[in-house]
Amino acid sequence: MDNRYHAVIEIPKPSAMSHEDLVKKWQQYHRLPNPYDPGDDVLEGFRGKIHDISLVVSNFQQRFTQWYNKRTNRWGRLFGGRFDSVIVDKNGALAKMMASITLNPVRAGLVDDPAKYRWCGYGERMAKGKLQEQEIELASLIARELGLPAELLQGSEKKVMDRAWNRFRAYLLGGI
Repeated sequence: MDNRYHAVIEIPKPSAMSHEDLVKKWQQYHRLPNPYDPGDDVLEGFRGKIHDISLVVSNFQQRFTQWYNKRTNRWGRLFGGRFDSVIVDKNGALAKMMASITLNPVRAGLVDDPAKYRWCGYGERMAKGKLQEQEIELASLIARELGLPAELLQGSEKKVMDRAWNRFRAYLLGGI
């Protein structure tokens, strides 16, 4: 996996983003430190861009490659080939897709436990115990997909996330 990466990306519906959030994203994209509202026409064009997976991935790859090349004093492409995308419905396939991506470094012989792979979010979530608040919805979804009983989805958000990710680890390592 020296020339590619795998990711699960959720692209929200364009209508889900408020005007203020859209302005903030536009400012970040253009690296503007001061508040500046470019106007509705510009923002609507930008809204279309940030909700198009092809443009999102292209922008990420281009910016990351430029940063990496500058940092390591190299030039040229960093990622091999074009990207591929698959639509994953939230009906049980998400957990399987995440498990497949998480196990890629193990299958490639890079590590024996995915938690040891430096470039995998799994290690951050499970091995280091750094669950992020924005993962609450994802953790609950994974728990439901993996059959976590409804009563275990009750309680504090932190406990629900811990149960969900522990269930995912059991699923990943063959315990389910």
